[in-house]
Formats: sequence, C-alpha cells, structure tokens
Amino acid sequence: MADPFFHQTYHKSSTKKLAVCLFGVLTIAGVFAFSTNLRPAQPSKFAIQAFELLEEEFQDFIIKYHKNYASEEEYQQRLIIYKQNSELVRVHNSLNLEWALGINEFSDMTFEEFKKIYLSSYYGYTRNREIEEEKFSDIPTAVDWRTKGAVTAVQTQGPCESGYAFASVGAIESAWFLAGHSLIACSAQEVLDCSKSYGNHQCAGGANDFAFNFAIKNGLVAEQKYPYTATNSTCKSSVIANPVVYVSKLINVKANTPSALLTAVAKQPVAIVVEANEVAWKNYRSGIVTRNCGTELDHSVLIVGYSNTTSNPYWIIKNSWGPDWGEKGYIRIGITSGQGVCGVNMVPSYPVAGTPP
Repeated sequence: MADPFFHQTYHKSSTKKLAVCLFGVLTIAGVFAFSTNLRPAQPSKFAIQAFELLEEEFQDFIIKYHKNYASEEEYQQRLIIYKQNSELVRVHNSLNLEWALGINEFSDMTFEEFKKIYLSSYYGYTRNREIEEEKFSDIPTAVDWRTKGAVTAVQTQGPCESGYAFASVGAIESAWFLAGHSLIACSAQEVLDCSKSYGNHQCAGGANDFAFNFAIKNGLVAEQKYPYTATNSTCKSSVIANPVVYVSKLINVKANTPSALLTAVAKQPVAIVVEANEVAWKNYRSGIVTRNCGTELDHSVLIVGYSNTTSNPYWIIKNSWGPDWGEKGYIRIGITSGQGVCGVNMVPSYPVAGTPP
C-alpha cells in the first residue's frame, strides 16, 4: 500500500522529472524553448522554478483539503489537473467579469469526475401538483432570509449526489420556522435513505418534489437523530417514526417566470434545480454569475433571497458543497427572464408547513 503521507515526502529533486513529464501537456508561454529541428529542449531553469512554485501551491492545497494520493503517478496526474484548473481560474479572472473563480477542493478533479461524484445522474420531475401563478405585487426590493434566522448552516454533501436532499430539507426547515416554530436542522440522510419509493435514488440523485412528497407523508426528524453519512443506507424506520417537522403540501411555482419566483422567495426560501457542471459553479469564488452556464439541470440548491435594487439583480443561493466553497457556501446568480441563468427559473418549488397530528 502506498505511503498515505506520500505528498509530504515527495522530494523537490523530482521536480525536473515532473517538468519533463508535463512538457507537451501544459504550455507556459515563454517557458520552453525548441531546438532548430523542432525537438523539445530540456526544461530551462525558469521552467524548473515555475514547477517548483506550482508544486508548493499544490502542497498547500493538499494540506488544506486533506488530500491523499495512492502513488507518485496519481500525484503527478492530480498536479497536472490542478495546473490546468489554476490556469483556467487565472484566465477567467483576468477578464474582470461580474464573478471571480478560485481554487477549492475540486481543483484536482476533471469536470467528468466532478459531475460523476457530485451532480445528479438522474432527473425526473412530474410537476403534477398545484401550479401556483404567483402574482408579482408589492414585494420588497431585497430579501435575505439568513438575516431573519430562517436558514440553517451550510452543509457538505461530500461524494454523493444528494443535492436534492439538502435543497428540499433546507426549504422545509425554513418553512417550518416561518410558520412560527423553532429553526430545526433536519435530516438529509432520512430523505436519502427513506424516499426511494417516492422516486429518489439515494446517492445516485433525485428530485426536490419527490423529497417533499416523502415529507408530506412522513415528516422529518432532526439531523442529530439521523446524522448525514453521504452513503446509501437502509432506512431507519424506528428513528423516523417520531418526526419533529411536518409538511402539508408542496407548491410548484410557475416555470420560467422570474416575477413568480421573486414573489415566492419574498414569502420563503424556494428549492430549484440548476446546471452546475460548469466552471462557473465548480470553481466559483465570489460575485454574480450572469452567463456561461447552461440549462441541463443536474443539481438542486435553495434560493434564500434576492436583491433587485441594482442594475445587476441577483438571487442568493445556498449550496451544499461546504462553507469553504464560494461566498461561505453561497453563490449569487443573476436574475433574468425565461429559463434563467443556469436554469434557475425552470423548476422552482417550495413546501408548506404542516401541523403535528
């Protein structure tokens, strides 16, 4: 078995070998020279220094995010990916767009790996419940439910396609609080383990509405009673028999209608689905994402507010990739017409708090 502390014992004497290995994969302008017969020269002193600096940055990344690699081969592979992602971040930020990218725990992963591990491979919405045409009336120009104490802490879903569980549970927590109860952190693992018969697929993905339907029938227990494990487990029937939060129904907000969504969010947080398999999400650091994002929905999140007071209005969205990602676990997305940036307007829904039996 490889030394689990391999990354800490990888000597700088290997840097020259790594520079040769990476040559032809990574291109740094002005770093490499070519001979007259077009055969690549040995990396220059400047190239070696550049890779040493890169490796130092990568070592810091490894320590910060508790990364372990099984072999020197994997180490070098991850370093190559890290370099590519770092360059992508640098180029994007040089454009001075409305949002900035940054290095985070996903920076040693390809987009294919990221999608496979964190985003939903299953998408199945049947919006056959009540469709509410929200009326865009006299709503506030800005709402942030976090400042009202209506939003629980940002969670970390880990290597499990469980965004739907966190988005739906987050919406239920807020609805319960706004109905006059205490704010209770509820169990996302309960939704993960126990809602398969409602259409969800545990760590292989699911749908907000399916999770709401489960909660309408069963309620939810507290997170401390049924902790999150980021794994597929058997439903703990004896634990979920005593719920502390109840749901009476779900409301589907009119699709592709930002005025309806604004009116809904003015009342309470709303669960949505977005396309997150984009650099705007994977490497998001701060600012307002306004473009470069599609509508192939693959990840559920929670709108907890909005600002309509500036020339660049935005949604405030709670994610489930931990507080180190983005703006302390949140992302701001521009408010636009139609399907919306990243598909924000496409399938919004929210729960209505119920009453204990």
